[in-house]
Amino acid sequence: SSLAQEAITCHMDMAGSPVARLFPHCFAMHAVSYYAPVNVTHCGKSPMVNLGYIITALAIGFLISLQPSINAVMARELSSALLASTVSIGISFCLVFFAWQILGKGVGDFSQVRQLPWWIVLGGVGGMVFVVGGVMVAPTLGFALFCVCIIAGQLVGSTVVDQFGAFGLPVKPASTMKLAGLAMVLAGAALVQYGNN
Repeated sequence: SSLAQEAITCHMDMAGSPVARLFPHCFAMHAVSYYAPVNVTHCGKSPMVNLGYIITALAIGFLISLQPSINAVMARELSSALLASTVSIGISFCLVFFAWQILGKGVGDFSQVRQLPWWIVLGGVGGMVFVVGGVMVAPTLGFALFCVCIIAGQLVGSTVVDQFGAFGLPVKPASTMKLAGLAMVLAGAALVQYGNN
């Protein structure tokens, strides 16, 4: 309704706080529910799960699980975990750059980089932390437990992001089934640790 739209506009105009900028969807949905007490649903319908995407995601997960082991071997040969991490990230940078130039045909506007929100940096920091952490932590913790802990952390983080609609993503409240699945993953991490002992 027009009243709901005015509410969103009003709220977003006043959204000067870091929290409101970090969770814009959550902030806007609050505006609608406050000024227009009607059932609010997302505009798009949930797409059917695509088996091809699931298989691709599983393949990516398998490949990522090999990275800490490979980087640990490289760190041992180079006598430096940080140097090994630098080489690993350098290879990733070169591959992404060539993919951008060849597949993406270099499309993009670097002038817009300065307009990006501050939390964009967290994406790059997360990649660096994963690579360096894998090289330094995985050999001591054990690669299986390390991967399980990484998955558990990702699920906790993604659940929080979905719950509050962080970074401009759609709000997806945590269901009982989702929380139960998260608890099972955390229990799995505990079992892997118990098995190591």
